[in-house]
Amino acid sequence: MVEKSETIDAMLSEVGAALPESHVAYAKRDPELFASYLAWRDTCLSDGAISRTQKLLMVVALLTAQKSAEAMRVYASIALSQGASPAELKEALRVGVLFSGGSGIHAAASIEDLLA
Repeated sequence: MVEKSETIDAMLSEVGAALPESHVAYAKRDPELFASYLAWRDTCLSDGAISRTQKLLMVVALLTAQKSAEAMRVYASIALSQGASPAELKEALRVGVLFSGGSGIHAAASIEDLLA
């Protein structure tokens, strides 16, 4: 069985302050689920033919198109911490806005502070 603190520490080490409190609360209730999720997520987002940073920017674009502002903030913060530049983040947001039909602008605007 995975210890609660291990799972939360693993999430916090990557996401930091951007980690939603809801994730922390649920991880305390089901650390095994979050340990499995983190392993699966790591497999999908690890460096491969496409770099981890580029994959994180793809996630930001997808979340922008879905208008998932809270998750977008989490992944935008991770992308920046993993080496993405604010200019790259801005371009990912543009792709997401385009494929949202324009309605993703509201979600994109929610992380304007990360673009400086």
